[in-house]
Amino acid sequence: MEDAVYRLLVDRPDSEPATLAGESTGCAEDVARALDVLVERGLASARPGGDAVIHYRAASPVLALGPLLESRRASLRRVESLVTTLAERHRSAQAHASGAPVEVLSGAAAIRRRLLLMQDQATIEVCTMMPLREVHSVITVEDNHDAIEDVLMRRGIALRSVIERDWLERPEMAATAAAYAAQGQHISVVDELPIPDLRRESRPSGRAGMRSRARRRGAPECSALSVAPAMLTGLTEGGWAG
Repeated sequence: MEDAVYRLLVDRPDSEPATLAGESTGCAEDVARALDVLVERGLASARPGGDAVIHYRAASPVLALGPLLESRRASLRRVESLVTTLAERHRSAQAHASGAPVEVLSGAAAIRRRLLLMQDQATIEVCTMMPLREVHSVITVEDNHDAIEDVLMRRGIALRSVIERDWLERPEMAATAAAYAAQGQHISVVDELPIPDLRRESRPSGRAGMRSRARRRGAPECSALSVAPAMLTGLTEGGWAG
């Protein structure tokens, strides 16, 4: 009843209960009770008119319902985040149970979620090999830093990166690398990386890694390989040595 009365009141400012009752399916007493509830919730205001009858006016929907709408949106975002996290945990458990050494991920959104989750699960260090690329289809260096690396450093996780020397040929890239090094990241420079970009996290139970795949001409979306710990042994240690 309150919802229906509020909708009527929005279009009929300074209305009396009897007037609104004539426009609704409720009786005057039901409408009066609904108006009292709206006033109590801050969705309407009441003032006596010249005829000694109380007149009601709806509060602005933006001001009255905006906080409620934002609260519902925040709740929905939390639910979406929880569903994503649970889905990734379920996928990870299924992949581990199957014993598959490599899993192919498709789509920028799926790769981004896995990349951030993989880094968030690190308890020792996160190691990255980053060739210079013209286009970042999944996540930029700056976005990854803002999304997860600040959190990792506050948790005491070591961040080690190997970048190609071409990075330093661009002033903005060189400034970014210098800023991250000043924050405590260990950054090494090489002429050329042995494999495409690779990110690895370490924890007591082992390591996991991810590397991109070359996008075929005409392919509808980007893809990446999620690599099991056993396949990382000996593959990357030389690149991060020192």
